[in-house]
Amino acid sequence: IDRVLTYDDFRLSRKGSKIQRIGKSVSDSFKVLKEMRKESYDLAFDFRAYYPNFIPWLALSGAKYRVGFSTAGFGFLLGESVRWREGVHETEHFMDLLKAVHPSAGRGKMDFSYLADARSAEMREPFVVLHPFCQKSFLKDQKQWNTQEWKNLIRFFEKEEVAVLCSGDSSDEPLIRELVQGTKAVNLGGQT
Repeated sequence: IDRVLTYDDFRLSRKGSKIQRIGKSVSDSFKVLKEMRKESYDLAFDFRAYYPNFIPWLALSGAKYRVGFSTAGFGFLLGESVRWREGVHETEHFMDLLKAVHPSAGRGKMDFSYLADARSAEMREPFVVLHPFCQKSFLKDQKQWNTQEWKNLIRFFEKEEVAVLCSGDSSDEPLIRELVQGTKAVNLGGQT
């Protein structure tokens, strides 16, 4: 991968008023399309399985071969339409897209040692990463689990001798700090 072009659809962006988001979305889509046409890509992927996707823009980009999911429509514009599978992790869906053009694509062992906290010389295994908060989400009140339930889950993993790492952005860090108090869980808020 030499380059990744990104685009924020106004229906998914949370920055600015609706008019500002629509204006930025239209402007960004034309900028991305112009860049894609200038590069004359041989291969383009759309990793979004849901509406809104970018498949029409991939077709307009001139990319010779286009790969994506047809679950949100426009599958007829793809060179390879990959079946979206219910009940599998999103990373498995992404691997399915890669395997459409490189059947032997697979996963390597990932190194998570960079997540080791100053309290431990090296990463303990097994471990679990929890993402308990999402303060910046407009759905935070609907999606956020009760803090006591998170604490119960941490205690469960500790009882099973599974190391617990709690991730989040800097706005989540104070909540994570409070959550992990009195446990062995590691606060990675603002570090991941």
